[in-house]
Amino acid sequence: MTKATRSKALIRKSSSHKTTHKASRRVGGSGRKAAKKKIKRPALAKPVKRLATKVKRKGTARAALARAKRPKVAAGHARAHPASRKVGSPRSRAAASTKEKSQRKPIIVEKAAPSPSVKIFGQAIRLFNRQDFASAREAFSSFIETFPNEVEMVARAKTYITVCDQRLSRPPTAPRTAEALYDRGVFELNRGETEQAIAYFERALKSEHSADHVLYSLAAAHARLGMLGEALEELGRCVNKRESYRIQARRDPDFRPLYQNERFQELVGLEPTEG
Repeated sequence: MTKATRSKALIRKSSSHKTTHKASRRVGGSGRKAAKKKIKRPALAKPVKRLATKVKRKGTARAALARAKRPKVAAGHARAHPASRKVGSPRSRAAASTKEKSQRKPIIVEKAAPSPSVKIFGQAIRLFNRQDFASAREAFSSFIETFPNEVEMVARAKTYITVCDQRLSRPPTAPRTAEALYDRGVFELNRGETEQAIAYFERALKSEHSADHVLYSLAAAHARLGMLGEALEELGRCVNKRESYRIQARRDPDFRPLYQNERFQELVGLEPTEG
């Protein structure tokens, strides 16, 4: 064999060896890939698929159970979805809330009636505010005797009695202005000293002729004393100045002697009564 023939044989042998090696590598690579695929498919794909199927079946069963428990609605009265009730403009929602509030029944809270002790104590304070200190002192003393267990109010009543004693012990100051004379006249009228009250009211009118409230009090004092002619004349002058004295005179107990008088009924706007 020549050298040329020998070299050609060696080249063929090496090329065939390389080809076989490449083929074996390809076969081995594809084998590894196939092995990986075989490991992934049975381990991951099938359990996930089964789990999804179970969840789907479980959800379907719950939905069927909820539909079975849901109350049946008559035809033509389809129930609105809860979400659809909330949808709307702010104005519509505000109107709906206002309608609900208007339909609510108002809560009526009954006020407890004042106790007898509170009523009597209030009457005594009103006498004190009118500056009728003698009557106020008697009222507070009567309260202490009647309700000795009312500790707080008894202590206040004793304080008021002390103030009444101080005011009664002072020598009365001579009033000078029209308002001071009027206040003194009201004080004497509340004490029952009607003649002294009339004297103070007349002096107040001399100082201020346009004081219609003084004129009204003078008319009430004359009516209490039985001087009905003077009372009617003064009341007529009051009504001409201010219409509100008509209603005030109807409810004033000082004018009780004039209730059956036709002139009084005409002044205050009452219908004449027989007998």
